[in-house]
Amino acid sequence: MNQKLLHVRFNEIDFSNVDLSGFDLSGSIFLKCNLSNVNFTDAVITNCDLSSQKPPLILEQVKSTWNYKNNYIRKIDLPAEIQKQLDAEKQTVTRLTV
Repeated sequence: MNQKLLHVRFNEIDFSNVDLSGFDLSGSIFLKCNLSNVNFTDAVITNCDLSSQKPPLILEQVKSTWNYKNNYIRKIDLPAEIQKQLDAEKQTVTRLTV
């Protein structure tokens, strides 16, 4: 990670196809932004609000982040559907390891 956009409030910005890989986006808020095909590979999204995107964020984007890869999904506001998918995935892993 060498680029930082910390605690920035983005409102209705078209980020489609932007490469944010490796960015530290901690504390940033994305309100009604277009995040279609954004590359979030190894991006840090701690304390981010990504819950109100048009079109919504997709699960694969979340799974590419530093947070997912390091099992640190706490403190992130995600779209309800993605949060539901992550919760279901976590329950499946828990059942398999018990």
